[in-house]
Amino acid sequence: MVEENRKMSSTIIKYTKLGCLVLFFLAAGWGIFYLSQNPILLKQESAFVELHHKYDPKEAISYVFFGKPKNVEIHTNVDTEKVGMYKTTYTYHDFTIEVNVEVRDTNPPILEVKDYTASIHEEVQVESFIKKIEDETEVVAEIDYMEKKKENEYLVTIKAKDQSGNVTKKKATLWRTEKAKK
Repeated sequence: MVEENRKMSSTIIKYTKLGCLVLFFLAAGWGIFYLSQNPILLKQESAFVELHHKYDPKEAISYVFFGKPKNVEIHTNVDTEKVGMYKTTYTYHDFTIEVNVEVRDTNPPILEVKDYTASIHEEVQVESFIKKIEDETEVVAEIDYMEKKKENEYLVTIKAKDQSGNVTKKKATLWRTEKAKK
């Protein structure tokens, strides 16, 4: 009986080893087949590029199975001077993959403000507070908030918003006087 159990255990171990070996080769075979059908491995399936920044589609290639990245043919219509959605196509032999590339403006405007003194009769314009305003796109500035601090002294919040919705806010002081500014 002990001898019979030992033989049975030995047989089970052999078949278990054989089964593991078969599973390993099936998985490896499937992996090789998959990679032969999808040879380009990209770092990501979609990408974004900052407005007015460099875009190099070759940088997205992580690995090319059975080949080299230099052998991949790349076609793109990405224009980093204009916000929008674009396509980049990677082709290696018969395999093609298309990637969406979005050009975005995520940088807020640069805004520098100055304090301003005005007559109590003067209608104050936002431009009176702006020392410098810069952005990659068109910017609209406005007086966002005005809070009275003391008699004839106001804390003014200036808001600059670009076409992409990026906002910068800065504070300045408005002093009101009885006399008209000359």
